[in-house]
Amino acid sequence: MNRKKLTVVGCLLGITIFWLGIYIIGQQIRRQKANQPQIIMVETAKEKLANGAEITSVVPVKTIDMAASLEPFMIIFNENGEVATASVRLDGKTPTVPKGVLNYAKSKGVDKITWQPKAGVRNAIVVKPYPHGWILAGRSLKQVETEESKWEKITLLIWLVTETGGYLVIKKVLTKPGKIKNLINNLPLKKNFGKRRRI
Repeated sequence: MNRKKLTVVGCLLGITIFWLGIYIIGQQIRRQKANQPQIIMVETAKEKLANGAEITSVVPVKTIDMAASLEPFMIIFNENGEVATASVRLDGKTPTVPKGVLNYAKSKGVDKITWQPKAGVRNAIVVKPYPHGWILAGRSLKQVETEESKWEKITLLIWLVTETGGYLVIKKVLTKPGKIKNLINNLPLKKNFGKRRRI
């Protein structure tokens, strides 16, 4: 591979890496936002329980269908990891997370994961221990995943445009370097740069 081809490949690879980084950053920002308002719900519930509130008073009043609703929900587990109360149902019963999730939250202080209790039902959940068990708050990832899909398409389109444009510009520069150099040398900015204004 000659030098010109290496230059083209290097530039196009740089464009690809740049937009890949932009895509990953955008995706991570959306994933972090997916944990809201669950973090606030868990912290608020923990504070209320510490002040003597009943567990039934800290969960949302409305019970939702996990497979259909986008609203946030809460599940409180007792010290044995069993459901004590909840504001969500799936197929007519309260879904439960694996004991490993509760154990991890207990050892680390909190756990933030994607939970899929059933095919096609994905949730962003936050789990936090409290003296008498665990508090889980979650919400559907449907809206987040829709936004991620749109972001992916937009980023891909911009990458294709910049990759194609970049290739054409680089190819022109490499095939006519003398003409490009003369154009740059004739720019007004180039001629006036460095001149001291006299008064």
